[in-house]
Amino acid sequence: MHSVLITGPIGAGKSTALAIFADLGWLVLAADDVVADLQAPGGAAYKAIVQRFPAATQRDSEGELQLNRAHLREIVFSDPDEKLALETILHPLVRSEINSFLETNTNQSIAVEIPLISPGSPYLDMFDQVISITAPESAIQRKAGQTQIELHEVARIRQSQPKQASYIAVADLHILNEGDQTELTSAIERFVNSLG
Repeated sequence: MHSVLITGPIGAGKSTALAIFADLGWLVLAADDVVADLQAPGGAAYKAIVQRFPAATQRDSEGELQLNRAHLREIVFSDPDEKLALETILHPLVRSEINSFLETNTNQSIAVEIPLISPGSPYLDMFDQVISITAPESAIQRKAGQTQIELHEVARIRQSQPKQASYIAVADLHILNEGDQTELTSAIERFVNSLG
């Protein structure tokens, strides 16, 4: 069985690639889903985040305190110290969850999407292969227009992420995704077939 880490900047097509692996029968996990679970009420990171970032909370219709992930994203991507504070809370928990997922499913081929990977990342040693997906700026802007994240927000997030060259440097396979899903699917199918 194989384990593959999929990485790349926002809007490059990592989630699409993960869905292609799922269609090919692989077990998949997105780090963003792990983070969402950790940040949810009752999640392992919820209390620490609410205490550290009270401005990123709001009351729901029943008066329960909820974390506003969009507001939290706005806070951390506009201040490097706030981003570091959030990463200090989340990263050990995310690594632990992903490691547990890998250890629990050793009998299946697994693909995990993790956006912030650069040389020296502890995630690199957890996987057999790393696929880096990057995209031209025009494709990223087009993709951003299809999501709920505003284009200026995407630009701000991209400024805080590693440069595309960092993603390419850690990759066993680099895919330049120009927005054609057929080409992306073909590249992933070729990669999977090469694993034997």
